[in-house]
Amino acid sequence: FGLSQGADLPHAARLGSIAAAEVISHLGARPGRLLSAVAASILG
Repeated sequence: FGLSQGADLPHAARLGSIAAAEVISHLGARPGRLLSAVAASILG
């Protein structure tokens, strides 16, 4: 997603890591929080 939105490779990889960590940290099909909000809180 990050690369398709114009992010450089390190930033895109960081976004992927944040999304993966959030997705695997809970049970169920949907994340408990918006992934965009999680990324914004971590990346600033």
